[in-house]
Amino acid sequence: MPARTAKKPRALVSSKGQTTIPAEFRRKAGIGPHDSVEFAFEAGRIVLTKVQPIDQVWNEGQSALMTEWNNEDENVYNDLA
Repeated sequence: MPARTAKKPRALVSSKGQTTIPAEFRRKAGIGPHDSVEFAFEAGRIVLTKVQPIDQVWNEGQSALMTEWNNEDENVYNDLA
């Protein structure tokens, strides 16, 4: 008798193209209410990925531009608070 494999979660797609991401997948991906996701089509599969909040992306981009900022500057800035 062949070994049983775990049943994969399934969901229906509505007439409007909507579906529900199973709770286990939302938890593992850290997806919560009002989070954004993006879709990609890779090797015949639909891939859904959580998108970082735009302010975090902006901050990371700004940090990359501030190459003149050094540890001494950081220490002085932190002491201002």
